[in-house]
Amino acid sequence: KGLLGLGLAGAPGNYEPLNGSGSYAPKPVGMSEETEAELRAEALLIEEPDSGVLLASGFGRHWPDARGVFLSADRRVRARVNEEDHLQIEVVEEGQDLSGAFA
Repeated sequence: KGLLGLGLAGAPGNYEPLNGSGSYAPKPVGMSEETEAELRAEALLIEEPDSGVLLASGFGRHWPDARGVFLSADRRVRARVNEEDHLQIEVVEEGQDLSGAFA
């Protein structure tokens, strides 16, 4: 979460910690229920684990602290923090212009 903030500092967008997360000072209770429903509808929300294998590995430890979603203002850049990986970044671009997606 800290490195993501440094890497995206100044980028137009918003970091939304999971609802109930107390680890991000600017949003001490996490995202609103409205934002949570919106992200869930767009399949962008990090869902609480229910797999025995994931739970046994410690994946759900300290849930939901230190987990959240960053969305750029245009929603082209999406980052999930501490889902199954520490950081998952997606860049979404319509068409076949791969280099344009990273411009």
